[in-house]
Amino acid sequence: MNKGFLPPKEVLRKILDDQDFFLWQYYGRGFLGRIQAWIFRSRIGAIVRFLRKTRSNFRIILDVGCGPMFISYALTNEMNEYVGVDVMPDASLKRYKDAINNAGVKSLHVVRASAEYLPFRNGSFDFALCLDVLEHLSKPRQAILEIYRVLKDDGLMAISLPLENFIQKLLRIGFIFMKIGGNTILRRVRHIPITRTPEYHYVGDIKSYSEMIKALKEFLNFIHTKYTPVGFHKLINVNAIHIVEKRCRYEGFSKLC
Repeated sequence: MNKGFLPPKEVLRKILDDQDFFLWQYYGRGFLGRIQAWIFRSRIGAIVRFLRKTRSNFRIILDVGCGPMFISYALTNEMNEYVGVDVMPDASLKRYKDAINNAGVKSLHVVRASAEYLPFRNGSFDFALCLDVLEHLSKPRQAILEIYRVLKDDGLMAISLPLENFIQKLLRIGFIFMKIGGNTILRRVRHIPITRTPEYHYVGDIKSYSEMIKALKEFLNFIHTKYTPVGFHKLINVNAIHIVEKRCRYEGFSKLC
């Protein structure tokens, strides 16, 4: 695995402009921008540190809801193959793929597809990522089943979920201050609610963090949890990072196990 968690910003900027949302999200500008970038980067750091500590190495990696694929920089080497899946337009996926290729990641593929209907065979992947994705889906349970299906029997998955607590509300207030202050990227965001929680993030038929954990435990064993960005306790953090392994007991998938 590469030493750094994210590719150098200047390398990405050769293809992505300064108004790119993901570039702003992970690299930030100004005091509040640097705070939110630290929060987003902390998720990647928590996952990569776990994998390095356990010396985990995977041949084929699936990133469900991959977005800009920045995390591929830390996960790939000559032994790994990274496959990203997202519903964003093909032109956008190509642009981010070109940027990551420019940063030196060559074993990278991207497919435009929905998390609820993954176009892969059963047991295709050693490791899967699903970072801040499930809560945005109308049918997250279907996505969980699909990821379960395409994971190998001994496969692992890293899941990031918003905790939806007081710290989350403060973060959204910070976004509003940045928007009022004239942030050109946040001007595109029509509404950042403050009081609606947990419904703000959990928009589908699973309505909260606790319900999502319950659904995941039907199919997956939880082996490691890290709260980000500061750790210690979920009440003072924004996200929960869970490393889980496939549980071969679900009746609907008995033929896979």
